This record gives sequence, structure tokens and C-alpha cells, in this order.
Amino acid sequence: MRIRDTKEGAIISLLIAVYLAYQHFSRTSLQKSLDQGSIVITIAVVCIIIASLLLLI
Repeated sequence: MRIRDTKEGAIISLLIAVYLAYQHFSRTSLQKSLDQGSIVITIAVVCIIIASLLLLI
């Protein structure tokens, strides 16, 4: 089964990114997520979600 370059692969990557975002934001509050130590992780999670959404277009 080949899912590379398909919509199914993009949906799977989007689901993984949303799960990672949920894990990241459920452990800390939104205020703690925007602290200087966690801002890099927060930006990375948001960028992964945006990239996954762009793959669906």
C-alpha cells in the first residue's frame, strides 16, 4: 500500500499532527505554552499542522 503523495497520506499526517498538538496543549495551559521555553515547540506544532493542511489542497 502506497500512501505517499495521496490525500489519505495527507489526512493521516494531519491526524498525527493534531494528536501531537493535543498532547502538547493538554499537558500545559495555553499561557505556559507561550512561555519562552515552550514557544519553539508550540511554533513547531502549529507549523506541522499548517503544512499538513496545505498538503490537502
